[in-house]
Amino acid sequence: MDKLPVMLLLLYRSSVTVSFSEQTVLLSKYYVTLSLSQATRSLVYLFTRLLPQYL
Repeated sequence: MDKLPVMLLLLYRSSVTVSFSEQTVLLSKYYVTLSLSQATRSLVYLFTRLLPQYL
């Protein structure tokens, strides 16, 4: 059994897992920013709806 293909396979697998984790981090960041923007939008909406009643 040659050692070179095994090393290449291990390198390939490690690079794949690294890229996969990077994609997961990017996705979670994207979802966090999305939910934050939605929360701020709903908060602004609530304030604009409730403030005229109390003024």
